[in-house]
Amino acid sequence: MTEQKLSQKRSCRLLNFDISTCRYKSVKKDDSELREKIIFLAHKNNKYCSKRIYEALKGKGELVNHKKVTRIYNEENLALKKKKRKNRIKRMCDIVLAQNINEIWTMDFVSDGLANGRKIRTLLI
Repeated sequence: MTEQKLSQKRSCRLLNFDISTCRYKSVKKDDSELREKIIFLAHKNNKYCSKRIYEALKGKGELVNHKKVTRIYNEENLALKKKKRKNRIKRMCDIVLAQNINEIWTMDFVSDGLANGRKIRTLLI
């Protein structure tokens, strides 16, 4: 625009660029106060996830979108660490072995498709 001395509208048209994109001004609200409240609640109650923080804010009368609370919660890296499942070690005494024929049975559903497109389900015992 400055080098060729063209108007904004003409230069956008030449570049096949939408003029509304050029003129757009961000209207993002300042959420620093909400961010501080979320951080405070997360540090005060370290077992709170984003849903519980949202409920706490809602209980105090704050009008906040739950998606915004989740976004701020994730941006601040306040996410709870996932607990690892403990692997249960099966002991040989817990496993029951069959002593005779027909003492232990198993069953399972199996599904398959026929040539004409219909499905067939069977119970295997």
